[in-house]
Amino acid sequence: MGGCSGGSCSSGSCSDGSCSSGDNDRLPPGMLRQYDLNQDTGLGALIWLDNDRKTISKECISLLGRIRKASDDRIFAMITGPADIRPLYDIAFSYGVDTLYHIRCKEMEQFNADNYAKAMADLARRINPMCIMVTADEKGNAMTSKVGVLLNRHVHLNCTSFTYENNLLKVEGSQDESIPLFSKNNVHPIIATIQSNGFETEPIEGRKGTAISRPFKV
Repeated sequence: MGGCSGGSCSSGSCSDGSCSSGDNDRLPPGMLRQYDLNQDTGLGALIWLDNDRKTISKECISLLGRIRKASDDRIFAMITGPADIRPLYDIAFSYGVDTLYHIRCKEMEQFNADNYAKAMADLARRINPMCIMVTADEKGNAMTSKVGVLLNRHVHLNCTSFTYENNLLKVEGSQDESIPLFSKNNVHPIIATIQSNGFETEPIEGRKGTAISRPFKV
């Protein structure tokens, strides 16, 4: 387990029990150049990890598996909850998350579509992902619809599948509508909610990632 450096934790554990700093987005030395949060083109997928403080929802784990199978691009994730959800970091990394943003806000320890959407939109502006993918359930659809309003992007709800083809993402709607392909250099992020469809995936034991504790005010 790594220690904290400037507000972030390597592999999801902090020796002093705190991950906050004066610079809420600071990464370990050298990592800012690697992730280039101010890039002009979209990078990877940003997802939301719904959890009950003890486990990550099986639908979110299924979505992680589908993204990991479709592409080797980076996976960013937003998770909410108090400090005691840190054991979920390693679970998230084992299923494919590369960078985990732990949103720290008392008002967000219980689900609220408006507040969660504001946090997700704020992350999207900083990360500049190619796509935002969320599970297609009641909470996911409600939150993601509001993210679309905040980012002024169309939201594709209840998609049955998605594929990556030569740096293009194609999502298919729940009623056999084919949504056009978008280039990484075109309009992004692409925002979609994806049905679980019972996809099963296996964790990669010992896989590491970076957790960033991010205080947030709604």
